[in-house]
Amino acid sequence: MNIWIRKIQKAVMLLTVFASVISVPAVSSAAISTCATANYSLIYINGIWTTDARPAALELQRAIGATYNGQTVKVSIAYNKTHGKTADLADVFRQKLSEYPGVAAELLIKALTSGISTGLPDPLVDFIRSYNIGKIRETGSVAYNDDDLRDIVGFIRGSITENQKILLVPHSQGNMYANSAYSALTSGADAIPSASIKIFGIASPASYVAGSGDYITSTNDLVINGLRAASGLPVLPANFTVSITSDDLSGHGITEIYLNPNREGRAEIIARIKNVLSSLLEPGGQGGQGPITVTLSWGAQPDVDLHVFEPDGTHVYYLNKQGTVGMLDLDITNSFGPEHYFTSCDTLQQGSYRVGVNYFYGISPEVATVTITTPQGSVTRNVQLNVALGTSGNSSPVMVGTVVVTRNSNGNYDFQII
Repeated sequence: MNIWIRKIQKAVMLLTVFASVISVPAVSSAAISTCATANYSLIYINGIWTTDARPAALELQRAIGATYNGQTVKVSIAYNKTHGKTADLADVFRQKLSEYPGVAAELLIKALTSGISTGLPDPLVDFIRSYNIGKIRETGSVAYNDDDLRDIVGFIRGSITENQKILLVPHSQGNMYANSAYSALTSGADAIPSASIKIFGIASPASYVAGSGDYITSTNDLVINGLRAASGLPVLPANFTVSITSDDLSGHGITEIYLNPNREGRAEIIARIKNVLSSLLEPGGQGGQGPITVTLSWGAQPDVDLHVFEPDGTHVYYLNKQGTVGMLDLDITNSFGPEHYFTSCDTLQQGSYRVGVNYFYGISPEVATVTITTPQGSVTRNVQLNVALGTSGNSSPVMVGTVVVTRNSNGNYDFQII
């Protein structure tokens, strides 16, 4: 048997033991506001092993407040999904076998952050060092191309379409995604204005903040200190001291340490975030905001159309822009998009909102990118479109996803994207 496979099997067994003692945040019943609109959008990007990012996002909203400079501030979540406590790390080893000689550096960070200074078994640490760190040193690359990044980029792009000034607030490994998302969004033919998006990182394992953004890392953050010492890779230096609490002896937690009202970091974070907000400019997007939004973009071919079927059967598209619940407020016919649909809180219905696309006009295959966003999550999906169908495709668009809206026992709306 290949020696790396034997090492992987051993590492995964060790991970199973280690994962049993890792704590993850309990699911919170609190919810981000369904109908809040925003001039400033603070987008929180969580680290690994986070089953519910809402407590941190809600604490961030409380810290910053609902308005700044007379404009509304809304905190939302671009969720860096956990795939299971063991799987988040085990994927590192499985994927490395097929990646050689390339490397996705977030996998190294997933293996190190939140663990290396708090009790990973020595054989596992040796494996991480000799394999993952070795490959990064060989290739010198820090590249991202995974489904989590795609969803995060799609969520941010949708917020830009809705003319929100964007501040990314990542924590821990979320900083790696924020840097890559910033690069993807501010480059290429459909780049967004760099003056409309900034980053303020918290407890960053990265070596830089994209766009010359700001950050805070405590001198007492044992996780980042451990990563810096053990990996031999460049990590941003600590630049502030937050005292340790018995709630989190690692000094790394966002709610326990950095946003804790009884710790020094909270006031510093508030001041620095407000300083960054002052520098942001509107991106010029023309899309409306609502509890359900759908944003479509595509490549250089002239025209791809967005279609939404509302719960009562109303078909919203370019020939019927006003639906019973929502409307198609952007219909672009000259490459890249975006097209955009949003619902109103006043007319929101329970039931299924089915989302599709039709390749209306073009001469080459095209890829449509659709981001569906609700207060409880966002999904971005890519659809391969081979042949333009014109009006014949209006009645049978390629289906991309469905939003199911229900009311819970508290009378609040729940949203599920399938």
